[in-house]
Amino acid sequence: MANLTLPNAPSQFAMKERPKYAGNQTIFAFPINEDKRWGFSKKLLAAVVAFNAAVVKFQADVEALLNDREKYEASDPIEQLNFAAVAPQLRMREIELLQREVKLRDAWTEIDQERRAAATAASQQAGQDIQRLRDDVRRRFVSIGFSDTATAGQRGWIPPGHILSHPLIREQEEFAAAIHQRNNERSQCQANDAARKRSHEILTALAKAATRI
Repeated sequence: MANLTLPNAPSQFAMKERPKYAGNQTIFAFPINEDKRWGFSKKLLAAVVAFNAAVVKFQADVEALLNDREKYEASDPIEQLNFAAVAPQLRMREIELLQREVKLRDAWTEIDQERRAAATAASQQAGQDIQRLRDDVRRRFVSIGFSDTATAGQRGWIPPGHILSHPLIREQEEFAAAIHQRNNERSQCQANDAARKRSHEILTALAKAATRI
């Protein structure tokens, strides 16, 4: 719905507080990570880009609604009589935004689940890569005179630190740790679920009120 043209508010009728959106306009955008090791497909990356753009548009529309409502509520009460249709239109715009918010939060959950699945697969691959790198580094030590069977104190022993401190192995282990930390972080999921539940409850209450005789 297009923004409304409303009268300028005289200073004596200025609002002390800005109107608030009934739902929650804060929706987490996804970081754009094109590192192939994360296992994100082109389809998933495209979905993330489209979702982030939809969030930006939604938040801009919420701000536009609040601006129009602020102008309307701060205008001269007598002038408001000339704009009797404005209030219902503002309410309808907010209802439409609540509906969009719920759909965006549903989409957020779906994308988050896909990202976690891809990250889990990447984590499993990272574990295999770490073991392969350890074996490669051990073979290199053997190729320059170390022993693959010697134990601590014996000639040619390969101290574990020689392998674990190798730059390639450390890089891969840091990558695996980052995946693990990311997949165990649930605060954004919980916040998104809570906001969706609240906005859905508001919509349900508005629907019941609209049909009440």
